Amino acid sequence: MARQQDDRAGWIGIPSVPPERAAQAFAAFYLALATAIAVDVLLIIYNHEPGRWQLTVEMVFDDGGQIMAWALAATWPIMEAMRMVLAGIFEKRIFRRGREQGREENQQLWEAWNRRRLEAEERGEAFREPPPGTEATNGRQS
Repeated sequence: MARQQDDRAGWIGIPSVPPERAAQAFAAFYLALATAIAVDVLLIIYNHEPGRWQLTVEMVFDDGGQIMAWALAATWPIMEAMRMVLAGIFEKRIFRRGREQGREENQQLWEAWNRRRLEAEERGEAFREPPPGTEATNGRQS
C-alpha cells in the first residue's frame, strides 16, 4: 500500500525527507556544508588576507548563517545527483547480470540440442530438430 503524500508523520526535518532517505540526506547535507565552508575559507583568504588563522576561523563563524543556508539549499540537488549516479551504476550491473544469465541459458539450450543430436547419431536415427534460435524453435525450450 502506497503512502499518501499528505501523511507528514513519517517525514523528517526542515527539508521534508522520507525516513528511508534520511541517511542520504544527512550525507548530502554534510557534503554541502563542508563544501560551503571550504569555499567561504577560500574567499576569506583571497579577499581579506587575514594575518592569522584565528581571524579566518572568526570570519567563518561570522558567516555561519549564510553557510548553513547554502548547505541546506544544496542538500536536495546533491541527494538527487547521488541518486541518479547510483541508479546508473546499479542499472548497468543489473543489465550486465541479465545479459550474462541470457548467455548461460542460450548455452544450455545449445548443449541440450547438441546432446540430442549426438544421441540420435549414435542410434543411427535421422535428427531433424532445428537448432535453437531458429524460427521453428522460437518460444520452445526443451
